[in-house]
Amino acid sequence: MKELIVISSAEYIAGEIALVNGLFDAGMGLFHLRKPGTLLVSYRTLLNGINPDFRDKVVLHQFHESGALEGIHRFHFSEAERQRLWTKDQRFGSEIKGSSASTILSTSIHSLEQADELMDFDYVFFGPVFDSISKPGRKGIDLHHFILPVHLKAKLVALGGITQDNIAEVFDLGFDKAAVLGALWNNPSEAPSTFKQISKNANG
Repeated sequence: MKELIVISSAEYIAGEIALVNGLFDAGMGLFHLRKPGTLLVSYRTLLNGINPDFRDKVVLHQFHESGALEGIHRFHFSEAERQRLWTKDQRFGSEIKGSSASTILSTSIHSLEQADELMDFDYVFFGPVFDSISKPGRKGIDLHHFILPVHLKAKLVALGGITQDNIAEVFDLGFDKAAVLGALWNNPSEAPSTFKQISKNANG
């Protein structure tokens, strides 16, 4: 079974809690809760509305410390955050991981050369693979000359422009997982059904 990760819309959406729970019911593997510039109260309201059965599949992009106090154990650090925090203190990752055996960390890269330098992270987003849907103008990589090295130690998650039409190609390229964003949130009311179709095409 090919695992699909969903990244939330950067903006809050009407009925978002019900949509997120619907995506979990549809088989979503992980949900990355990313709301840049949000207030903690709004972030927590969305988090607390998620079915408790799925809370262990929620990954926080903000308010890591608050999330840890609420029992969340999956945390994502942007490329900028990673460079700032890990450069400032090389022990940072080890201290986070050491705080709980179940802590799982992820981050993002835009160059494959960085992949083997990120030993503190359980998986890494790489992209955009295809032209971005959520960020028009961001071009994908040149797939005609793209070869994913087989020796990479990090588990790579393809990100960027992923739809039901190209999801099979993502796994043919050798990625471990795929993340979906714009294909779902450009038409929120159809997000669960769109996810089901992407998943179906991924697993052929």
